[in-house]
Amino acid sequence: MQNAQPNLTPMANPGYDPSRKETSRISSGDVGLTVMKDYTIRNQYGIHARPAALFVKKVKDYDADITVENERTSVSGKSIMGMMTLEAAYGTKITVMVDGPESAEIFKVLDDLIENRHFDEELGGH
Repeated sequence: MQNAQPNLTPMANPGYDPSRKETSRISSGDVGLTVMKDYTIRNQYGIHARPAALFVKKVKDYDADITVENERTSVSGKSIMGMMTLEAAYGTKITVMVDGPESAEIFKVLDDLIENRHFDEELGGH
């Protein structure tokens, strides 16, 4: 496993645009620096209670505002109930937005949890 920084590119508009092709974006607004990254959920049952709790456990102690959204809704990444309301099934694309000084570290943790470990569950699409 490589501990590479996420591939980040500047973004002129801090709003989420699902038609954009890049997987990571940076925006600078009045609040601070926001880093965004897209993920595709690959574990068989998506983000249900256990994966939601794992996600929140990994990010809750960081000094950052973390927002997770899909095509339908936007929630706090520090709320188990919020994460469950995403109804992110297998194959769902989510965008994680982090506003805080520890964004690079947060994305390393999330890359491992979502892309490498798949929430410690079986992969879907068999």
